[in-house]
Amino acid sequence: MNYYLGLSYLGMHDSNIALLDENGDIIFAVNEERFSRIKKDGRWPNRSLKYLKENFGVYKPKTICVPCEDPNLKIKEEEYNIDLLTKRSPKLPPGYGVYNKEWERKIIKVFPKTKIYYAGHHSSHAASAYFMSGFKEAIIVTIDNGAYNEPWIATVHTANREGMKPLFKFSKNLYYSPAKSYSLITALLGFAPNKDEGKITGLSSYGKFNQDCIVIVNKLIKNPELYNISFWLNSLESKVIPCCKVNSHILHKFNKKISKYSKEDVAFAIQYIVEKEVLNLIEYLKNKIKIKNIALAGGLFANIKINKKIHELGFDEIFVSPPMGDDGLAVGSVYYKLLQDKHIKPKKIDNVYNGYKISSPINLLKKFNIKYKLITNQQKLINIIANLLEEGNIIAIAKGKMELGPRSLGNRSILASPVNKNINKILSRKLKRTEFMPLAPAVMQEISDKCFFGLKGKMHTASFMTTTVDCKPYFKKKCPAVVHVDNTARPQLVKKEVNKFFHGLLNKFYKKTGCPSLMNTSFNMHGEPIVCTEQDALRNFFLAKLDYLVLGNCLIEYQVNQEPLAKAVEIFSRHLDKK
Repeated sequence: MNYYLGLSYLGMHDSNIALLDENGDIIFAVNEERFSRIKKDGRWPNRSLKYLKENFGVYKPKTICVPCEDPNLKIKEEEYNIDLLTKRSPKLPPGYGVYNKEWERKIIKVFPKTKIYYAGHHSSHAASAYFMSGFKEAIIVTIDNGAYNEPWIATVHTANREGMKPLFKFSKNLYYSPAKSYSLITALLGFAPNKDEGKITGLSSYGKFNQDCIVIVNKLIKNPELYNISFWLNSLESKVIPCCKVNSHILHKFNKKISKYSKEDVAFAIQYIVEKEVLNLIEYLKNKIKIKNIALAGGLFANIKINKKIHELGFDEIFVSPPMGDDGLAVGSVYYKLLQDKHIKPKKIDNVYNGYKISSPINLLKKFNIKYKLITNQQKLINIIANLLEEGNIIAIAKGKMELGPRSLGNRSILASPVNKNINKILSRKLKRTEFMPLAPAVMQEISDKCFFGLKGKMHTASFMTTTVDCKPYFKKKCPAVVHVDNTARPQLVKKEVNKFFHGLLNKFYKKTGCPSLMNTSFNMHGEPIVCTEQDALRNFFLAKLDYLVLGNCLIEYQVNQEPLAKAVEIFSRHLDKK
């Protein structure tokens, strides 16, 4: 059996690794942030590689796959003239080759005798969406903010059983980037660009159509000066954390132009503009190419409202890569290699439980003198949790393998009853989050048609929380806490064969209460990555003062004044990390 290691290192954000076999099955995949505890950490993935070596050292990779262009190629600009919509040649980005060569140098140092395969940034995005979809044929669209190591901000591929074929590639200087414009407004509204775009999506539902505001926002995002509102510091640093900073002078200057409009209306405006641009492009592709399925990847497609409207253009099926952003590049680079070699055909994945696995935490709990109940009988544990949830308790789950991508899907989740309309305010206070962000429901797939409209053609992608749906009156009445202000929800559809424990809990809660869902949000404090290890789970549990924590097969009840334990666990974790 041959093994492949995907390694994504942009030097700015979202470093990640993925170990796969020659059949395309993921053995292990993780974002560096989960081990470093630095949100969107873009440094060289030392911790991830260390964990891989210590736990999966027997799997020796034949090839290192990287999502960038070969830095040793002498590329002429005319070779990139495949932008069929504009018929013009793009300019290579000013940083082209610098990042790629640094990447190559580090890989050769760590893996001196291993082959390096250069997959390309957007090709890796496209391969992640196509392979995981299992489609026989598809249109594949990728859109993001672009990268320093290649000139593209969007690509279109067609794919079938013979492989992937590039159709259009849009460069930074030719095609206006809807993803970048979204980031510009994210910064302008006082949020963190390259991190908080999802907040703008949530906030947009509270805004209203305002023609004047839309015109102003549209002018702003076409202004070259606004593109300097954010910049990166410490790129390619190994010890200092790369960070995206906002230019306060530009922020204040352009804030004056939108000051008379509410943040909600500005968020609505950018959502409206970007939706229109993306939908126009994809409708054009649909009519021109005549393929009925579409697969999506790239940071823009974290935007669940856009994903919903793309499906409504009339595609038979839609699939969004679960790690749709740059956190999916390591996996995608290996998929691209395997697809190009024609070793494999796309496989319809049913889960992304590919990360760190929670083991027995008993020694750790004893070390900190934390009271717990060990419950090895899974049905008994399910019954107890269902009762606690019915009573109104908030329960954190850290069990099994961690999810790949930005969504918690039952193994690193915070759960609560969706009956209580105030649960969003309660959790926002405990987790230091913003209240306007909607909470998501987890629902057994077999009863999902009872809850939502328009699931046909997106049942698969909805199992990964990558799209939104309209809620039926029955669901809105039964589960008001997880229905957004625009009457939509971002569901996780759960199958028994995919996550037996979580499905069993949903089923038990449904039978006990008649409520068809549980509120499922990611287990992390605001501004931090989703919890990874046993130590992370304990620290976040104590800090948030949640009611109960399921850690492996142990049930822990929060006791008053346990917050000091959070600091103790954090110090202990740092000590382990230094080792």
